[in-house]
Amino acid sequence: MSEHSIQDAVRVALSKYGYFVVRTAAGNVEMARGGYFNPGMPNGWPDLTGINLIDNTIFFIEMKTPIGRPRPDQMQFHKFLKKHGICHGIARSP
Repeated sequence: MSEHSIQDAVRVALSKYGYFVVRTAAGNVEMARGGYFNPGMPNGWPDLTGINLIDNTIFFIEMKTPIGRPRPDQMQFHKFLKKHGICHGIARSP
C-alpha cells in the first residue's frame, strides 16, 4: 500500500468520526504544466492537519508506509509539536 493510499484511507476513516482533516503539502510541489509551487508550509510539516470539532483541538498526522521512516526535518517538527503539547503522530494504516 502506498503512502498516498494510506493517507486517503486515514482521511476517510477520520471523517466518519466527524473530524475535519485536510492534506497539507510542504516543500515544493511539481505542477502538471511544469514548474514548481511552494504552498508556504515549512519543510517537515505533517501530511495531514485536522481539527476535532467537538473540543476544537488541532492535530497533525505524518503518513508512512509500514517500513517508512521520518526525515530529519519531520522529526524536528515532531519535537516542536511535542514541546508545545500538540497532538500528533505517525500513521501507517487507518
